[in-house]
Amino acid sequence: MIDRYTLPSRMLAPEPGWHVRADVIVVGSGVAGLTVALAARSAGLSVTLVTKALLDDGSTRWAQGGIAAALGDGDTPEQHLEDTLVAGVGLCDVEAVRVLVTEGPGAVRRLIARGAGFDHDEDGSLALTREGGHHRNRIAHAGGDATGAEVSRALVAAVERDPGIDVVENALALDLLRDREGRAAGVTLHVMGEGTEEGVGAVLGRAVVLATGGLGQVFAQTTNPAVSTGDGVALALRAGARAPTSSSSSSTRPCCGSGPARAASSRWSPRRCAARARSSSTTAATASCTVCTRWPTSHRAT
Repeated sequence: MIDRYTLPSRMLAPEPGWHVRADVIVVGSGVAGLTVALAARSAGLSVTLVTKALLDDGSTRWAQGGIAAALGDGDTPEQHLEDTLVAGVGLCDVEAVRVLVTEGPGAVRRLIARGAGFDHDEDGSLALTREGGHHRNRIAHAGGDATGAEVSRALVAAVERDPGIDVVENALALDLLRDREGRAAGVTLHVMGEGTEEGVGAVLGRAVVLATGGLGQVFAQTTNPAVSTGDGVALALRAGARAPTSSSSSSTRPCCGSGPARAASSRWSPRRCAARARSSSTTAATASCTVCTRWPTSHRAT
């Protein structure tokens, strides 16, 4: 009898009819995927970005809340850390929160440098508000409650301006390709509809980053968009990744501390992934919180 927990190692699909190559393959075009693509380009790497629908589809543009970061006068990452741990009532991964609050200000500044227009006060300074759990004004908004839409707009525009990023839209990622040692070597995908390529193909590269978001559509009621069907999580599991069981996995997010707390403990970041990709012949990483870069035969971002 077949063990009901045994997963197939690959999808039933035709053999790839075409191949392309890139240093880094990014699957997903939300804030995580777009950011890592741009970071890889900053490291001098070529990028192929694969997305299941259009480049600006997904969850990022629907995010209405602001971004919390210690950007105000007198505020510090240590104060942000303390507020977060108090609000987390013992559920937070302390190291994950420490990474979040330490790297957060720089991340916001990079978004601004890439063209994101955050709200400003009359004197021209960044408008920061205070929300539940924070003892300082440290929430940055864009267009009031359209922060996600503005962040997505700016990152998409930056990606579209970069000739070193090849975007493949309407492409469903099927399986992770591995070399003889079991290390990530690319992905197979099925380009649907109006994609630039047709049918099943393969993208080969030195690093694979899964930034495919959540799986809210497995539930009858969800606020997740229609594309949140857990493709990246399933792909990772078929490839041998270990995923923690969590009732909150339906709202998986990039490893930014806002998803399941222990998920962010992998300390994933675009800069680390890009740097590792540059120095390694074959690399795998994932920005999907329920998987957390736990590849058995390839590196775990540190």
